Amino acid sequence: MPKIQMEKANIRQNVKLYEDALKRHGQYMMWHRSLVCYCIDDMGRADPKCRECYGRGFDYEPVNSIRRVDEGMGNGSNIILTKGNIKSINRLFGSNNQNIDYENFAQNAISLTLIMKSSKYWYCDYIENLKVSFTGSGTYEGRGIIRVPIVGYSTIYGNFIGKIVEITSVINKTKNNEKMNVVSFWENLILTDSNVDLTDEIDIICKYVKPLKMLISGISQKKKYEASYVTPEADAQLTVPGFYYMGTGDIITQLKAEQRTSIVGKGSGSFHILPFFHVKSIISIKDEIGYITDASIVRNNEIKWGSRIPDNFSITLTYNPSYTVMQDLPQMRYAEEKVFPRKVMLKQFDMLSRGNKRPSGRFLNQGDLIY
Repeated sequence: MPKIQMEKANIRQNVKLYEDALKRHGQYMMWHRSLVCYCIDDMGRADPKCRECYGRGFDYEPVNSIRRVDEGMGNGSNIILTKGNIKSINRLFGSNNQNIDYENFAQNAISLTLIMKSSKYWYCDYIENLKVSFTGSGTYEGRGIIRVPIVGYSTIYGNFIGKIVEITSVINKTKNNEKMNVVSFWENLILTDSNVDLTDEIDIICKYVKPLKMLISGISQKKKYEASYVTPEADAQLTVPGFYYMGTGDIITQLKAEQRTSIVGKGSGSFHILPFFHVKSIISIKDEIGYITDASIVRNNEIKWGSRIPDNFSITLTYNPSYTVMQDLPQMRYAEEKVFPRKVMLKQFDMLSRGNKRPSGRFLNQGDLIY
């Protein structure tokens, strides 16, 4: 058998295989980009009464576009299709690194100037538009909440919907095409203060973004000690495609994972902010009078009180774990001038305030905040 000489082997790494592995082993996440709030003063302090950031100093918005590079082979026509909807094209080129001329694009279809042969490869570097348009009917569920049937990703393990990011109109057709007032919106829900009945027909035009797949993993003490790139304070690490430009303070939320907890708080006003970024559901709320059954979750992490606003209350709920991006490590791996997946350090999101506290005890590693 002839001996293989490794110095003559032509070994090339395929970035697409790495990204395919992330999709297979990853899970659906919502990614919110952090923005410094306008309430920050000259000393860098946030206004504790700010209704935009609630004293955190940061506001968050869903990421609605990402950069990606797709590749494919011509099919004997002048149309090629990318995997995502195109917002803008950075470059379209062939395997010989020569630019490919195109006339225009719409959604994920690019119209080429010339017909491309079936045996010719193409590469497209573009900005993907994550916004999806929706036009249809919503369902009024009471308490001012309208549910919109936007479509996310459906698997045998669950449905992973996106998040509404833009509303064009909400019309009550039953009430003479009355334009309804939108107080706020989140996930696939809209909060309104307009007069509406459960049987009313509601037409909605809006846009939403779908979740993205990312790979999250824990960090062992051994890894914290041995790996120089791991921050000691990090709770987890996230592996994402190299073109996902994350910044310090961004929020990553796991849509599949769900945890249960109980806290106590003080009610004040019609809404109460909970110390979690994304509350999934209320199991029970109780005060000195008894159980409160007509409260709802709005804006991902706020209680909207119903007929009774309690002084002191306890709530048992479920929430989706969220993490703050601590560090987006500089990408040093550019072998063959290719952009490989990158690692991001995460810290578990915590928004405990004086209005909420968890029980503390001998066996609980949670602080008890005094009112």
